[in-house]
Amino acid sequence: MHKKTTTVACALLVKCAAAYLLCSGAAHAFGIFIVAPSTPISVGSEFDLQVWADFSQDPTLGGGFDIVYDDDALDFLSWTPEPIGDPAFSRLPDVFPGFLEGIAFGDFNGFTGPAQVGTLRFELVAPPMQSLLVELQETNSIAGPFLSVDTFTPQDVNYGGFGLPPAAIPVPAGLPLLYSAIGLLAALRLRQPAAG
Repeated sequence: MHKKTTTVACALLVKCAAAYLLCSGAAHAFGIFIVAPSTPISVGSEFDLQVWADFSQDPTLGGGFDIVYDDDALDFLSWTPEPIGDPAFSRLPDVFPGFLEGIAFGDFNGFTGPAQVGTLRFELVAPPMQSLLVELQETNSIAGPFLSVDTFTPQDVNYGGFGLPPAAIPVPAGLPLLYSAIGLLAALRLRQPAAG
């Protein structure tokens, strides 16, 4: 039996969108986002996701974020931070099943970006059953929210994610499901008492 391959149909589109966001500060003023690999991802393969930040419209003092991932489809392998900003702001995540908590970065002089924050490494262990596999989000950890270097107030940060098309039920497996449903309907119809 051939190994089924789950491909990233929009990998090129994601790369183009990331390049656009990197070049256009106004479109993504406060953001942390993922740049996906451009090669297909199949079950059993390891792949990297680059995490980037852009605070070019309002430099940040720093803050933290969390990463939620589908641990039914993905095995988390590693987080490799990039040496950006002030090392005193850097924080590695606390690792839980399906959740990386409190990744932090910042700079006393203000971090602007765009810059790569780090690299996530995963293994795809099963076909995805949902389209969004990895999601970046605001943290409730000790890392705290991102703060403007000018006003020291929390910033409204846009967070990105990464997904693959959900696994479809193959046609040969779908036919028995269809026949079972038709049989169930016929059995229910036969059990109804005759009118009259």
